[in-house]
Amino acid sequence: MTRCWSLLVVVRILLNLSDLKSSHLHIIVFILLYSIKVSGQTTSFSSVEELPDDLSIVTGFHMSNSDISEFPPVLLECENIEFISFMNTKIKRLPENIGILKNLVSLAVSDSELEEVPKSLGQIKNLQYLTLSGNKLTTLPEEMGELSELTRLSLHNNKIYNLPTTFDNLKKLTHLNLDHNSIFRFPVFILSLSKLESLSLNSNSIKFLPEDITELHHLKNLSLSFNVIEHLPKNMGHLILLENLDLKRNRLSELPASMANMKSLIWLWLKGNTIPSSNLDLLQKKIPKCTISY
Repeated sequence: MTRCWSLLVVVRILLNLSDLKSSHLHIIVFILLYSIKVSGQTTSFSSVEELPDDLSIVTGFHMSNSDISEFPPVLLECENIEFISFMNTKIKRLPENIGILKNLVSLAVSDSELEEVPKSLGQIKNLQYLTLSGNKLTTLPEEMGELSELTRLSLHNNKIYNLPTTFDNLKKLTHLNLDHNSIFRFPVFILSLSKLESLSLNSNSIKFLPEDITELHHLKNLSLSFNVIEHLPKNMGHLILLENLDLKRNRLSELPASMANMKSLIWLWLKGNTIPSSNLDLLQKKIPKCTISY
């Protein structure tokens, strides 16, 4: 178990690297897991047939590019499993009793056919990393707000139009990806996530940002491209730790003067808007360390 805990440390270091896409994090996790052996036995597996008789030694399971349509029931018997990943499968639903996997730290079901999430998912109190991207989800259960240890949540490329208000309880969340969904309003619960460092809402239908978005004091990366945003909050510049701001392909015709205070900004993407170049040139002079793309 010492090696397993060492692996967890390495995984957490990797997950903190800002240049890694959340949709690929679970792949890295399982490449690492697959190389770890305890007492001469592999502890992570990629098929049900490979699973040992002693399921207590199983710490990870990863399956990709498979026609499997059902979550393998045998995984529910792996009481010490910490990582589960399914990528590019035909799985439509997770088992109703998935909450019994109390030691699960990372769960990824991506590029599959998941249509719903069971309420019991909220019972996995140790879950820190959850990826449900590239599925057919439209709603999520309120119980997911009970995942108090969750730090990374990726839900991009679904059909989600509304999110539970209970998500405001995800106080440890640092990375949230909601790209390519059907969200029309900026989710208010996000304003309660004080530890959030990266927020991505690309390719939705958001028109306005709330003035209180500046309460996200730790935000470093904000992506809002391909929406229908017409105005930014006047106090947008109060996000003084922001390093990357993507606003391309919106309906902006001006920027708030307060953005001249965003001294930490490294990249600002504005292509596809109608902001006068003279205004952008003036902003560039005030934040010279920032690369403005327009």
